[in-house]
Amino acid sequence: MKDGISGIYYANDENIGFVPIDLINVLSVKENGLLNVKIYPNPTRGQLTIDNGQWRINSVEVFDVYGKKLASHQPIPSSSHHKIDISHLLPGIYFLKIETEKGIFVKKVLKI
Repeated sequence: MKDGISGIYYANDENIGFVPIDLINVLSVKENGLLNVKIYPNPTRGQLTIDNGQWRINSVEVFDVYGKKLASHQPIPSSSHHKIDISHLLPGIYFLKIETEKGIFVKKVLKI
């Protein structure tokens, strides 16, 4: 915790830093309507589908467990299904940060 803010510290060959996690938005998905955002298949071998239901997706970012941003997708075409390819990534745990018109949704995905 940094100055009362929850998050993840990370260090790699290039950076040392802190990625804040907005626990209010992450934990209150039902209240802000983001429960409708679905990501599948999870686990995946590479191709993920984001079903955004009724909310417009502004951007999708892919992070590793150290908080390093690995990919960014924006703008997102207006459709209810958007595909993200993570087949180039090594097997492991990743986080998708999905920004919609109603808030931010973070989802853990497993690449096998």
